[in-house]
Amino acid sequence: MSSEVFPPPPPLSEPSPQSVVRRGVAGFLSVALGVWLANAVLSLASDSMVVWLANDSLVGWLGWVAVPALLMAVVVYGLMGLTRMVPKRFFLPLVLCGPLTALAALPVMIYFHRESAWISWGMSAVQALVCVVVIYRLRGARGVEWPFFRVEQLEARGFTWGNTLGFAAVNALVLVPAAAVYLISCGGLAVDHFTGGFVALRPAGVTMQVRKYVREDGKTVELVPMSHIGEAEFYQTLAASFSPTAAVLMEGVSDREHLLTEKVGYGKTARDLGLAEQQAAFKPKGELVPADVDISEFSKVTLECLKRTMVVHAQGINAATLPVLMQPAPEDLPEKLMEDLLEKRNAHVLGVLEERLRTTDHVIIPWGAAHMPGISAGVLKAGFRLLATEDHVAIRFGEARGGSNDGLPGHRRPDS
Repeated sequence: MSSEVFPPPPPLSEPSPQSVVRRGVAGFLSVALGVWLANAVLSLASDSMVVWLANDSLVGWLGWVAVPALLMAVVVYGLMGLTRMVPKRFFLPLVLCGPLTALAALPVMIYFHRESAWISWGMSAVQALVCVVVIYRLRGARGVEWPFFRVEQLEARGFTWGNTLGFAAVNALVLVPAAAVYLISCGGLAVDHFTGGFVALRPAGVTMQVRKYVREDGKTVELVPMSHIGEAEFYQTLAASFSPTAAVLMEGVSDREHLLTEKVGYGKTARDLGLAEQQAAFKPKGELVPADVDISEFSKVTLECLKRTMVVHAQGINAATLPVLMQPAPEDLPEKLMEDLLEKRNAHVLGVLEERLRTTDHVIIPWGAAHMPGISAGVLKAGFRLLATEDHVAIRFGEARGGSNDGLPGHRRPDS
């Protein structure tokens, strides 16, 4: 019996390093697409429940998907700078959609912050739509199936110096400066809007605007916006400008029942920034009149929030205070904080103002800048009109520190 000699099977070819890399990149992009889709769907579902059902039960689950989605977006964005394999026409919209919608929503959030739930829903809807459209374009008629992204969809070319250097130049010279200018502009809009123009962000620094009001009977009221920390000269200039015959309605919540165990000060923060603390540097002249509420008048929700805040402020973030920060906040916390910390205190100082005007011709109210819009509205309602304004730089920026005040302090201009 003759035996046939069969040739040995050809050796299995080992995959090239380049093919292994390409398969790894394609696999990672598929996983990233899946995580982004899950994050978009969960965010939209959570925001929809908040908007239409007032149910925030899904909010606590968002972090489990949002954090991996953010990390993958950072990695994919970096890959686009290192290699041309990642098709930018698909992945740039996905990676930039979140930051761009957040930036676009900032001005809307400033002027319509009470509609924040709807704004958040709109952001989630846009991101979900972009994610679905990109995946559909990648999959075509095949529909949704795994993997979302295939190796053959990678671009042919890999690393090139031109791609990497161009990518770095666009980010360093265009995107980062543009984002910084935009954020600074939005910060200025927010400060101006929420303080009614009493505070402004300028190249020289943070500017406070003192406003003087007068009434037909000759009574005058000065509203002096304050900050907890600032330049020592800012506090000294303000204090020196106060008339010794004026009644100065002082801010400062009392705690007669000792409901708070921790006391909050801003001395350390001021020293770290090379600034002064208001409590130590501001020594006004005139008749000092306590014009704030007692903390016992606050709601239980506000009291609990203040206690947590003061514990963390006093002890810092550590193993003992971290659980305090992680405790869920009551749904009505924003409303209670607004009512107690602003509205209730503004109403109280306006009541004290009405009493003092019966016996005093000149009243000065040096309160926190956030209180100024409400107090100003009450002063105008009482028959006063704006007579003049005076700008003071409370905190200087950069080289302006220790320099001139750019003519702002003492620069009084009449109002028409």
